[in-house]
Amino acid sequence: MNESARGFPAFPAGRRGGRGFARSWWGQAWIQAVEETALDNKALLNGRKYAYSGRVGSITVSPGRLFAAVHGQTEIHRTTVTLQPLSEGQWDRFLDQVASRAGHIAALLRRDMPHDLVAAAEDVGVPLLPGIGDLDPSCDCEDWGTCRHAAALAYQAAWLVDEDPFLLLLLRGLGEEEFLTALQRRGAAGESAVVAATRTAVAAGDAYAADPGPLPGDPELPDAPGEMPSIPDSSHVEVPVLRLLARDAAERAFELLCTATVTGLDGAEFDDPAPLLNVADLDERSDGVRLAAHHDDPEAVGRLRAAHDRPGDFDRAVAAWRYGGAPGFEVLDQPWRPNRTELARANTEFVAILADAPDSGETFAVSRNRWTDAAAGRQLRYGRDGRWYPYENRAGTWWPSGPPAHDPATAMP
Repeated sequence: MNESARGFPAFPAGRRGGRGFARSWWGQAWIQAVEETALDNKALLNGRKYAYSGRVGSITVSPGRLFAAVHGQTEIHRTTVTLQPLSEGQWDRFLDQVASRAGHIAALLRRDMPHDLVAAAEDVGVPLLPGIGDLDPSCDCEDWGTCRHAAALAYQAAWLVDEDPFLLLLLRGLGEEEFLTALQRRGAAGESAVVAATRTAVAAGDAYAADPGPLPGDPELPDAPGEMPSIPDSSHVEVPVLRLLARDAAERAFELLCTATVTGLDGAEFDDPAPLLNVADLDERSDGVRLAAHHDDPEAVGRLRAAHDRPGDFDRAVAAWRYGGAPGFEVLDQPWRPNRTELARANTEFVAILADAPDSGETFAVSRNRWTDAAAGRQLRYGRDGRWYPYENRAGTWWPSGPPAHDPATAMP
């Protein structure tokens, strides 16, 4: 597909110290292919010494081929390492796979090789990185297989590949310019990916010093979160729960947008709107109840109920959340003892309630934050938010029976 070649000057002696020839993960994969292909460990050891000592001349990288003249003990040897280029069909499949992924193109232009780019290639039967036996050394010396000269060339090639992963694509048959051009020919998706990836960067200092332009006008607030995209059935994820989570995220975003409009972006509040619940503060159990309280998908709610630590009490918890939100759920689960001032005020209010209903025949038994009229099967629970939550007795179990109120007379079931 491509007959271009790139040349690189010889590395000086002692360019790199230490044992490592590659810093990047793809460079390390190259080294692994070199070392697992060789049959002679002594040749590899001598090859590393040759690479470090600057015995390898300028390197030419072309489709399917590395070439360099390598200085031996007394002679200069013509040395090559070959790698099978991709076929036309393999390139077509790979280019189709990445044409719509601007992130992959941008990473390559940053001289990075994303793991998922290599995985995407493997998914369509395209090997980008060499494997065991893929690198074929050749030299005019008398050694057979991977000689020290070929090993030195392969080790230095790892330095080049480390710096520029496009060289892997060139070895597979397509250079950088041809690769990007081929992507652009794939149509609007591929062209937009290349344009986005090659957009000229702006230095941070220049961006900071530039005068900001006028802000756009506020967009019109939508009337609803909008329709959710369809999510096809899958055996890999719990699709009903995924649909519920997507809907919940859209509704939360809409709620945040509406609250920002009501309160003003500068923090000025109007009509004292209730603070939004920070869902991130909820544990898994509480968030499952919240999701079931706000959504009515029977299958998803059934899965949430099954995952609850007390499935038999799940519906009661959902009812508490629907009436009172997170504070209502807390009142259901966590009895607590109000301070003396709150108890005195509450008792005064209950005396007034009984005085207004002399025929009730019972007084309220008080236990911690709960006032119970057992004969009438009713109960009020005082929340930490200062509101009263009504409950009723259903077959021996206390169920939330209505929204909370700031005084017990209004909340009384």
